[in-house]
Amino acid sequence: MNAVFRLGDSGPAVAQIIGLLKRIDLLGDAADVADQTRVTASEPTYDDRVELAVRAFQQQRGLTVDGVVGPLTFRRLDEARWRLGDRILTHLPGNLIAGDDVYALQGRLLDLGFRVGRLDGYFGPETEAGLREFQRNFGIPPDGTCGPATLKALTRLSPMVKGGAPNALRAQERIREAGPHLGGKTVVIDVGRGHNLPPDYAPVS
Repeated sequence: MNAVFRLGDSGPAVAQIIGLLKRIDLLGDAADVADQTRVTASEPTYDDRVELAVRAFQQQRGLTVDGVVGPLTFRRLDEARWRLGDRILTHLPGNLIAGDDVYALQGRLLDLGFRVGRLDGYFGPETEAGLREFQRNFGIPPDGTCGPATLKALTRLSPMVKGGAPNALRAQERIREAGPHLGGKTVVIDVGRGHNLPPDYAPVS
């Protein structure tokens, strides 16, 4: 969608925008979402409530908060409607699948210790490689596609992962193994941050 929609507009596109906002619980009840392509005699209008919801969404996603739905905001709205399991995810070079479901997949793989590159919501080659590695480890055909079997395995394993992301745990372990070796390091004590120290505290000179 290359058009721009703002306060006072109406029509099929505005109805679609309202439907997307409802689906992500920013406007009304998601259970009341109607067919986004249906236009009735009384067309939905881009009113104050819609503008406020758009601004809230833009703020959440780090977009320019202007209450206007241009191409970028619309694309982000469309990506946000997907939940993991809504569709089959696979790597399509030149036309990457993007959405909140991809972001959720990346997060789960990362929590399980599989590298996916950046958590950006785009199903690129690194995400595919991480997914294939996960599939190989858990006896699933390593086709790099997140279909029903892979989703079932991810869902079954998720409650078993406790204590933080493996990447963070590995970093903590490296620090622990390094030990208190501070040779060659400069230690700076900022006494200006000692406002919570006991009254009898005195810096050591």
